[in-house]
Amino acid sequence: MRIGRKMTALILMPMWLAAACCLGGCASRVVPLKYRLDTPQNHLHAGTKLVELGKYDNALHEFQLAKELDPAFSKAYAISGLVWAYNGDFKKAFKEIRKARELARNDEEKVYADVVFIRVCTIGRESADSNWLSLAESAFREAVAISPGCSEVYYYTGLAYKAAFDFTKARDLFKKVLEINDTHIAEAKDALREIGRH
Repeated sequence: MRIGRKMTALILMPMWLAAACCLGGCASRVVPLKYRLDTPQNHLHAGTKLVELGKYDNALHEFQLAKELDPAFSKAYAISGLVWAYNGDFKKAFKEIRKARELARNDEEKVYADVVFIRVCTIGRESADSNWLSLAESAFREAVAISPGCSEVYYYTGLAYKAAFDFTKARDLFKKVLEINDTHIAEAKDALREIGRH
């Protein structure tokens, strides 16, 4: 009986030690979820969703967190500019977008800043700047020179022309969105139907 217990203990001891080592090893590698999610890109994504929901103060908070984690994160500055435009503060909006353009590290970030700039011009129109449409057109040309296949550029510039009642140019840009067939397809179709009524 005693020999049986000793044998069982001797057999189980290595398994207990192995289990303890595994558990101990795993515990030291566990990274808290908070830190895995605390990235500039995740804050940008969360903030962008909040903008879509119209929760601008919460969105600004997310973009601020992104900027704190990466002070050179161009997209966080650009999208902050959009929120300031929705809040009616075009001075801050343009300041943020200028900063985004300065910090842009690649063509994607440059185009992103240009698209947001076009959106801000369209939101504010005359209250943003009396030359809002020519400013939007300039950003459009710059973005298309960098990325001629970016449907967002065509879509948001189309909205600018639509807001300026230049339906011919708006129609051409919305058709270009459909031709590229990447993003904003349903929105471009809706805009074309709406323009068809004018």
